[in-house]
Amino acid sequence: MDFDYTAYEYLPECTGGCGAITEWLYSKEVAREAAENHAHKTGHTWKILERMRENPLEPPLEPADWAAPMRPEHRPEIKKS
Repeated sequence: MDFDYTAYEYLPECTGGCGAITEWLYSKEVAREAAENHAHKTGHTWKILERMRENPLEPPLEPADWAAPMRPEHRPEIKKS
C-alpha cells in the first residue's frame, strides 16, 4: 500500500458502463484494488481518475483511514452532531 501523503485523490471508474466504483479515495493503491475487485466480479475494464485535493498542504487522514470516504461516519452530510 502506498503510505506517502500526496496532494491527489483517486476515483476508480468502470469503463464498462457502471460508472464510479467508489467515492474519491486518498490512496491510489486502494483505488486500484477496488477497481480490480470490480473487474473480477463483472469482467468490465476500469481506469483510475486523479484530481488534486482541495487543500493539498493539509495531510489527508491517517494511512489506516485512507479508505474512509466510503464510510458514513466520514461523510460530512451524514456525520452525527
